[in-house]
Amino acid sequence: MKPFLKFTLSLVFGILLAFAFAFPYFNDPAYTLLDKFSLVAVPAFSLTFVLFALFPYVEEGLRQIEFQKITSRPRLLGAWLAGGVVSFFVTSFLSNFYPAPYIIPLAALSILTFGVLFHHGLGRLGRFIKKSPVDFVIVFLLFAFVAAFQIIFFRAGLQSPALFKSDVFLFKGDEIILFLLAGGLSLPLLAWILRRALSAALLENKFVKFVQENLPGLFLSFLFLGLYVLIGSVLNFRNFDVDDIFFDSDGFIWRYRLTTDNWQDFYWRSVHPLALLILKPLVNLVSIFLNGELHYAAILLNALAGAACVFFAWMLMKSALEDETSALLIASLLGFSTSHLFFGALIETYIFLAAATLFFFVLMQKKNESLPLLISVGVVTMGITLTNLAQTVIALFVTKPDFKYIFRYVFIVVVLVVSLTLVSNAFYPNASPYFYVPSSFLAERQNVRAVSLNRAQALTRAFLFNNIAAPSPMLWNKDIPFTQFRFYRAEDYTISAYDTPLQSTTAWVWSAFLVLAVIFFIKDFKSHDWRLTLALIGCVAFNLLIHLRYGKELFLYSPNWTYAIVLLLGFSWKGLLKYKWFQFALLGFLLLLVLNNSALFIQIVEISAPYIK
Repeated sequence: MKPFLKFTLSLVFGILLAFAFAFPYFNDPAYTLLDKFSLVAVPAFSLTFVLFALFPYVEEGLRQIEFQKITSRPRLLGAWLAGGVVSFFVTSFLSNFYPAPYIIPLAALSILTFGVLFHHGLGRLGRFIKKSPVDFVIVFLLFAFVAAFQIIFFRAGLQSPALFKSDVFLFKGDEIILFLLAGGLSLPLLAWILRRALSAALLENKFVKFVQENLPGLFLSFLFLGLYVLIGSVLNFRNFDVDDIFFDSDGFIWRYRLTTDNWQDFYWRSVHPLALLILKPLVNLVSIFLNGELHYAAILLNALAGAACVFFAWMLMKSALEDETSALLIASLLGFSTSHLFFGALIETYIFLAAATLFFFVLMQKKNESLPLLISVGVVTMGITLTNLAQTVIALFVTKPDFKYIFRYVFIVVVLVVSLTLVSNAFYPNASPYFYVPSSFLAERQNVRAVSLNRAQALTRAFLFNNIAAPSPMLWNKDIPFTQFRFYRAEDYTISAYDTPLQSTTAWVWSAFLVLAVIFFIKDFKSHDWRLTLALIGCVAFNLLIHLRYGKELFLYSPNWTYAIVLLLGFSWKGLLKYKWFQFALLGFLLLLVLNNSALFIQIVEISAPYIK
């Protein structure tokens, strides 16, 4: 390339970059016209010569594109375009927390990261299509369902602009120009990285190999991450300043405690002794990447836990079923369940418990018996909610029935939780009473209910139906200045019903899948990983026993058992999932589930929006 052309291009890009950095100051009345000219002209002059000096490296990147084999050039462009589409939404979200000039490096880094992943993914996709075009259709439709849910919810949110702030997820004004500029600069860089930087030694790195082996599960989890953040922007709206709006949850108090300097528990409960010590620093850590914004950091952390549940379910099912397509279907069933759609979005503690317990099962399946690692997970589960230690003990007892080992595990976890409770109260004084003081549990008496046929019916609905497919919520307009949503009201023994044709169809189809699961669970029991199966059954039974007496709204606790139900179903359908007709049948049910459960969240938006001024 001739020097004059190099200089001209350097000048153009130098002016564009200078304008990007000067843009935030153009509306400041303190700056005169000469000031604004200087804000562009001086940096443009310097950047032109910097870019001119860097031009040989840019040329090398362009040559990498030029010298790519004809067969791989479309793959490079496809990866760049796909990475650009994903980066558009990622950078749009991040642009809310950074000045305009930061869009360029954020977008470039995002495009390069996703571009590398998509380049590898497109290579695998080509082989995947040749090997099994039917599997490709199933996986493509599965990913499309997650995107469709996002679009359905986004369009519904646009009808209620007071509640749903769409500009959080889209570029504002001229920011799109900066993104396009970053996209143009990233193409030669992506080509250079793919050709030169990704050495054979790097590809042998354990982390890189882990990403390569689990790329389908990671892509699926990332899609659910976006969905949970989208829903979370509504459920955690700042004007929702009381609890019990959504299924008797404490969304406001946890948002208040995790995103402000006030950490008091209004209800003075001791069952979450380390929740603040575990979650509040993590929110602060995530906020670093959002330029200190705590509200969306808490939403993002919660959604990350929900996405982690999908990924851990994928890992467990991939190993158990030995089929990636089947594993994606079961992981999606968990992700689309009412329980995980709601608690993956609402700032609360339950989704973190589900993620930690699922990770414990991954360790059990991989036969990872590192006591320090198991203890760490045990401290998290017990520290967030005391009773959840029992689920890890059940899993450990069934998969490794060594009483001395289990005693050491329980003893060390309890000792650490007691000790860390002192640390937590030192950092957050009077945040909650000490859990080892018996009188501290008196506050839980209000949640204890009598055993009855009505409760047995409610338990069946909560454990097998409502947690997967949403019925019509019961609405209540008393007590608080918002409409309350419930699936079960123990106060007056009312249970929600599947009222609409879509809800009834979804429930009946789901019943058929449950019947098939029972039949094939018994028929193929010897082919299951019986240790993991018994551990999951033990966890479900433990939760059933607790909630025979405890809880006013049973859906509130559903993340504690929904993961186990879904995994058990995956094990039960193992023989059926070998057949494409069953995979398509399950895919069809997931479409029903998307339509059914999206209706619940649309209803939440429509009913709650009028309360927002």
